[in-house]
Amino acid sequence: MAKIELSLREVERGIEVEWSSAKCREKYEVEFSFREPYRSSYYILYPPSTPPTPCRASRQRAVVEIGTSLFKALFPGNKEELWKEAVEGNGEIWVKMPIPFWIPIELLRHPTYGPLAQSCAFVRMEDGVKTGVGKKVEASALPLRILVAISLPSGEGYFDYNKECEGIQQALSPLVREKMVVLEFLRECTRRLLQEFLDKFHPHVLFFAGHGNGKRGLLFENELGQRDWISAGELGEILQTSPIQLLYLSSCQTAMENGGNMAAQLLEHVPMIIGMSETIGVETSIHIAHSFFHSLAKGFSPSWALQEARHSLYSSPEPALEKDPDWALPRLYSSLSPYPLIAPGKGGDGQGKGRFIYHPDPNGFVGRRRELRELRKKIRQGKRVFAIYGIGGIGKSRLAQQIAEEEKLPILDLKKGEVHAALLLEKFLSLLENHLDPVEKAMLKDGGRDIYQRLERAAHCLSLCTPHAVILHDLEEYEGREGEGDECLLALQRGFAKQEPHQEREKKRGLLFLTSRLRVPTITECEDLYLGSLVEHSLKYDRHAVYHTLTKGDLQFLQREIGGNPRAIEWIARALEAEPSSWESWERIRESTKEVEKERIGESTERTKEVVEEQKLRLVENMCLQILAEKLSSEEQRFLGFLGVYKIPISKEGALCQMREFLGKPTLQQGWRDLAGEAQRRWRGYSLGYQRLQLIKIEEMWLEVQPLVGDYFATEFLTPEERKRAHLAAAEFFSSRGKNKSASVEDLEWAIFHLRKAEEWKLSESLALALAERLIGWGEWKRAEEHLEKSLSIFKRLEDQSGIATSLHQIGMIHEKRGEYEEALECYQKSLAIFERLEDQRGIAKSLGQIWIIHY
Repeated sequence: MAKIELSLREVERGIEVEWSSAKCREKYEVEFSFREPYRSSYYILYPPSTPPTPCRASRQRAVVEIGTSLFKALFPGNKEELWKEAVEGNGEIWVKMPIPFWIPIELLRHPTYGPLAQSCAFVRMEDGVKTGVGKKVEASALPLRILVAISLPSGEGYFDYNKECEGIQQALSPLVREKMVVLEFLRECTRRLLQEFLDKFHPHVLFFAGHGNGKRGLLFENELGQRDWISAGELGEILQTSPIQLLYLSSCQTAMENGGNMAAQLLEHVPMIIGMSETIGVETSIHIAHSFFHSLAKGFSPSWALQEARHSLYSSPEPALEKDPDWALPRLYSSLSPYPLIAPGKGGDGQGKGRFIYHPDPNGFVGRRRELRELRKKIRQGKRVFAIYGIGGIGKSRLAQQIAEEEKLPILDLKKGEVHAALLLEKFLSLLENHLDPVEKAMLKDGGRDIYQRLERAAHCLSLCTPHAVILHDLEEYEGREGEGDECLLALQRGFAKQEPHQEREKKRGLLFLTSRLRVPTITECEDLYLGSLVEHSLKYDRHAVYHTLTKGDLQFLQREIGGNPRAIEWIARALEAEPSSWESWERIRESTKEVEKERIGESTERTKEVVEEQKLRLVENMCLQILAEKLSSEEQRFLGFLGVYKIPISKEGALCQMREFLGKPTLQQGWRDLAGEAQRRWRGYSLGYQRLQLIKIEEMWLEVQPLVGDYFATEFLTPEERKRAHLAAAEFFSSRGKNKSASVEDLEWAIFHLRKAEEWKLSESLALALAERLIGWGEWKRAEEHLEKSLSIFKRLEDQSGIATSLHQIGMIHEKRGEYEEALECYQKSLAIFERLEDQRGIAKSLGQIWIIHY
């Protein structure tokens, strides 16, 4: 039998097809070799009778141009006979493996290709879909946990969620009966309930059914009945600590290319995501979800299950379904080769018998052999706490994961919002549930004891009884949290480093990894602590011709002062090549750092090395800015200084004049809009230069209006009416930014500040309560409590009983989160009494619900 090789190559006349034959002993196969990657969005087609081979499909890339010779060769006249002509010859089947073709989506939507589309299945492959390298898939006997979260805020369009839930339950019922799948439904889902359920249930698959918007995210409803939009960044923070392997967003515009692709943004936290590229019909989305889970239960990978769902929709005779173009709307994004979540079964029912999980094998350890050897050596010597420092993206977390895997320790990742004594203690106790004697367990749960002492003891037990590798990422974010974050870090450090009397040092114990960009003073040195830093050792200096013009000292300087980031060095090298005059400024930077080196040599014993290194970093930073500033006009420099982008000097008087110029419009609101628009236009031109110098991160590049606004409002030239109008305009500006940006707490705080200055108490306190609820969900309890205490005092002064009750209820939630149940119960009872006097049934239900949770 023959082996057919199909290769595509681009020539002047277009794209041609070459066929060649060779004998093969067992079967005929099809292999592809392509010179350039595929463009934009294409579909891959298979004959419906062919068994699925998704792994093979994920490696095949091609570009098919309409009107080229290749297109004519693949579609010779009779479209319905395409597959017969492609796979048959001389009256016998040539090919047993499927032949995939990459077809542009515009072609498949053409009505003349209806028969072709109905007889084939299709898989959407998008730009940016990466095949994971170094990933391995292993079978597990543990059940696959699936969570279906439903959100339908009042006032939105009708959606039959019961029908969708019944279909998913019917598709998975055989596996649920065999305890291969655990299926849970979360109806009337809110932000807080989703976070709590994720922490409790730890799902592997999250299916969200609700409304979405390409720019704003997913729509929820909070406990007050208000609309609550969750952006991609906020959802990523919620999902980052969950073991979710597949996220299915059954809502409109969640994979919209031109409106903020939410699915693509979440790939950082979830390996496989399905979203909708446009608005999709209700019945259509239900049909796709049902077909998808039926195929998933049979052992297909998510990519193949989605393909089957599309084919089922396209070929369905049901007239109520909007088949065209809704079959093309679901998109799959994956950071690794899609793999089955259910192991293919051998029984007659065709259902799966187990589930698959993936274990990321950290790669990118080029130049890390020395650090790995050092860490292994320290572990053998008895070190148990490791503080690793280095610039962002250099591989600190990967290094910690590599060591944890070598030691065969389960990994517990702790990220922003989780470093709180009550949360950590609860998490540790759940891991130690079956490893503690009753006396020890009662001591750790005793609320009368100091919570940090209990946390230290729990960390020590976690290190000894059920060893884990606890990794705390981005340590510098917890510094300066009014002592709370510091106490948690110290308790963790003491717990893992503590040695029991007569304890064998060689005995397997848990490890604690603390990663940070800079040295954090909280870390105290002890016998079991190892402090290490990461630098880039694998720079390739032949990336650009300008490297050959740099001396060895220049390269060492760049590696030491710019952090060894190859991309930063590349940008600076290109800038020096493009602007020969910049060499003079470059020489000034080098000479200035030499002076600092001399100062370091002669420094007094009281001055630490960290202070000198910080001074050198600031010096290089300012000198690089000076290079950039020399290329800007005075007007551009003034505007950048006004925005507070960085340290380009400008006087406060000049900034005040600039502010008055913007606010001197016919209306103050128009002035603020012009300010934002002008800033965005200027910002696009300037941000690239700053990004190239690696002085700011790309995610932080958005308009920052500094507290210079306050200087304007403090002037004596405004009448009370003008000042109030200005405050209202500023509040509108900041609140609109706060709703559309993730992690924009400062914007909302500025909006609340200006509303209170304008004495718009109803607006200010409703916004303050909403902000406090958001902060509670993020774990920023101290900050939320400050806002609530201030709102409570304002409500008492205004004698607003409903506001008082709501504030007390949220304060009680903070006490409950901290484990202070008596204080929480007192607040809930006070709020319940007020709600009963007001006959507020919703408030009564909320307070009674929280009281019930505390008691039971």
